[in-house]
Amino acid sequence: MRKFFSGKKLTVIFIFVLIIGVIVAVRSCTGRKKPDMIITYIGENYFDSDRFYAEADRLSDGIDDVNGDGERIAELVTISFGTSLTQSQEQNNYTRLTMSIGGGESRIYIMDKAYAARFSDSEFLADVSEYAGEDALVNDAGKVYGISVEGNTLLESLGLDDTENVYIALRAVTELDSATNDNIARIDAGARKTLQYIINNNINK
Repeated sequence: MRKFFSGKKLTVIFIFVLIIGVIVAVRSCTGRKKPDMIITYIGENYFDSDRFYAEADRLSDGIDDVNGDGERIAELVTISFGTSLTQSQEQNNYTRLTMSIGGGESRIYIMDKAYAARFSDSEFLADVSEYAGEDALVNDAGKVYGISVEGNTLLESLGLDDTENVYIALRAVTELDSATNDNIARIDAGARKTLQYIINNNINK
């Protein structure tokens, strides 16, 4: 009887702890601020996410309150490549890269040149000719799909240690975006503002 009671007691405690865990997880999710702008870095350099969030206020003037919650918040996503990855990890990151540009929530992409070039003729990257300076990536159709951020003082202060051969790109508004998001025009306008704000910190602008 005592063993049975002890077993029941342990079960009750386990269930109680499980319920508390679920409540904490739900509160954590509901309390999380929704970002107005998601910036994705793709490449082999190191983008320090801790430094990004510590210095995120530097970006606030370049972000619109897209979701209307009274705050201007940026989120950083990194998809890293390099010799330290296993073949499986590298393949997983290529899948993440393709899914993100094809249908993710990020609008601003900061990419090493080699990875940006993979999407040179893609409909998923917008033509950013109107923002381009001297050093830009241009495809065979004359579309500017990437702008150099080499020496960009803002990105360096946010944690991107090496900006050589790194380019900024804008995800284009697709038919799917327009069909599934009533706020896409505002989101795109906000992304263009953020892109302009970042490249204003190029040393060769």
